Amino acid sequence: GIAAAIAHSIRAAHVGRVPAKMRIASGNAPELARNRSGALVDGRLLELTFRSLVGDELGSLAIFAAHPTILGAQNHALSGDWPGAVMRSRPGTALFMQGAVGEQSVNGAATGSPAAYAQAVVKRLDFLGARGPELAEVALETASATVALPRPELGQSLKLGRLTDNAMALWAPE
Repeated sequence: GIAAAIAHSIRAAHVGRVPAKMRIASGNAPELARNRSGALVDGRLLELTFRSLVGDELGSLAIFAAHPTILGAQNHALSGDWPGAVMRSRPGTALFMQGAVGEQSVNGAATGSPAAYAQAVVKRLDFLGARGPELAEVALETASATVALPRPELGQSLKLGRLTDNAMALWAPE
């Protein structure tokens, strides 16, 4: 099923690790979003792209805050809306995350279709990426551990805390 496919993908990515360079595309695209409540627009746009040292496209991670609602409530088909179109347009493995969308929707002349809006977002990402810094070799690491957790009691609250500078943990208070 889906869980097995996800686990397989994670294992394959771990085995296929190679030294990489990362490019950062960061800027603002407030014209691509509108705040439905009339508040300020969060137009921050970010993409991290990863290439092997020989130039092979490995993947990317992009973040932008605009609800994927171009297809509307009448659409009952499974769809990635405009973020799906952005991911399909990127080389390698692409992941798109919604920023803090709140009351933000898509905006601009390209909102007629997910593909057109995605093209506007990709155009801006490519513009920013061409000017973004490329960091030399970036050490990206993975780690795994199998941990047996106690069964939580219904109604028990959990706490989130920091273990180290880059690790978080969830636990039940005693």
